[in-house]
Amino acid sequence: MTITINGNGTVTGVSVGGLPDGIVDTDMIAANAVTAVKRGAGAILQVVHGTYATEVESTSTSYIDSGLSQAITPLKTGSQMLVIVNQHISIYRAARDNGTALKLFQDSTERYTPAQTYQWYMDVDNANYIAWRGNITLVSKHAHGISAGTSTTYKTQFRTYTDSNSGKVEAQKNNLASNITIMEIA
Repeated sequence: MTITINGNGTVTGVSVGGLPDGIVDTDMIAANAVTAVKRGAGAILQVVHGTYATEVESTSTSYIDSGLSQAITPLKTGSQMLVIVNQHISIYRAARDNGTALKLFQDSTERYTPAQTYQWYMDVDNANYIAWRGNITLVSKHAHGISAGTSTTYKTQFRTYTDSNSGKVEAQKNNLASNITIMEIA
């Protein structure tokens, strides 16, 4: 094919791969020409963030939704998701001990349950007060298994370790916000 330099400054006849290596450098790439989908492996394609600040109480030993959730629509099939959760939890005790545990779900699939549970043991009789209050951070990195353009939602669930007559746990106590950040990684 003949390469032609046209009078208007355009070049025709150059095939894909027809330029020698190094002829196009970063200064020659138009702004926003390299989209998130075209970035290489390990690149962060997008970041979404959610927050939830409504108090949710549980006296059950079964897991319930904490209210914290965030949806993301992957830009590229085969990406991994890095999910960082900062969950505010208060543990109350009316018996000798109580505790809490968290789980992270992607839609209905459990993605992460930390090996550590959060408990507080006390020898004080007949007390009913906050035994522990703090933030619990979960970090999960996994292949999301969702095609590009299909929305998926991450959420947390929590529970108490003590039966309903003995204690409770509260997410977002006094409306203190819990947060979730999701990064899509190529």
